Amino acid sequence: MPELLGPEVTCADGLLEGVTRLLADRSDLRDLYLHCGNVTTVDSTGLSALLMIRRHTDSAEVHLHIVDRPTCLERILVITGTLAHLTAGRPAQATSSHALPEETTAAQEPIQAHASSPDTT
Repeated sequence: MPELLGPEVTCADGLLEGVTRLLADRSDLRDLYLHCGNVTTVDSTGLSALLMIRRHTDSAEVHLHIVDRPTCLERILVITGTLAHLTAGRPAQATSSHALPEETTAAQEPIQAHASSPDTT
């Protein structure tokens, strides 16, 4: 199971680029896990990247899971009203001819998100 780790995912742009590349390379992907336990700060750029990642995963019919959310991430999601949007299941794709049934075992990808600066929110 490939993972995105290292310096390229220590900032919002690196995470977004890595996820975009992974979605393009893995058409069999059905679930994407962002493990955020090491995140120490989230600003508007990070939130924007998460919202863009959600748009990309929805378009690719991949279920986004944002797990191990630290307090700083949870706080910005609650304050901005984006918690439900970013953590809800993917929208139904009734018109899609290649959507997988819920009970199908699908490819899953973990991504470890890191942050390197202190929480300023």
